[in-house]
Amino acid sequence: TKYANEPTIVGFDLCNEPAERQVAPGLKSWSDLAVDVATAVRAVDLVHPIVVQPVYGNQSLLKRLKPLPVSNVLYSFHMYFP
Repeated sequence: TKYANEPTIVGFDLCNEPAERQVAPGLKSWSDLAVDVATAVRAVDLVHPIVVQPVYGNQSLLKRLKPLPVSNVLYSFHMYFP
């Protein structure tokens, strides 16, 4: 809410290179958590893009990331293994 109408904000990067080896019982996977966070951001800000990356920013893991159910999403990855 604090940054919803802030013109100097370019977008919201949910997590840069999220690390996830094993998800403990009762906790959410990165993909599920990203959906929840993106939905919460969209509840207060409809303008700024949301940037989301697969675990470790690895492009080969992008297919494991659930599509976010919100608008104006940038799917990003890091090109360590071109």
